[in-house]
Amino acid sequence: MVVALKTLLFTIFVTGSAMDVFPRPLMRQEGGDVRLTPSIWPLGLLLLILRLALYFGCAYAFTFTGCGTPNPFNGPIFLVRSGPYR
Repeated sequence: MVVALKTLLFTIFVTGSAMDVFPRPLMRQEGGDVRLTPSIWPLGLLLLILRLALYFGCAYAFTFTGCGTPNPFNGPIFLVRSGPYR
C-alpha cells in the first residue's frame, strides 16, 4: 500500500509537471494565451493517450510486480520482466 502511494505521488508531481508545466511556455505565442491549431491537436491528443497508457502500464508493473516505484531512488526490488519490459 505504501509503494502504491509513493507511485501515485511520483506520478502526480514529477510526471504531471513534465506533461503540463514544462510544455506550457513552449505553447505560448507572444505572451498571449495558449493557442492550439485545430488541425494538429487530435494528433497530440492521440500521442498523449498512448504515452499515458505506456506510463501507467510501467507504473503498474513497477508497483505490483517489482514492489517499487518509477522513481530511480526508490526502484523496484524485483526485476520487472512483464508488460512493456519484455
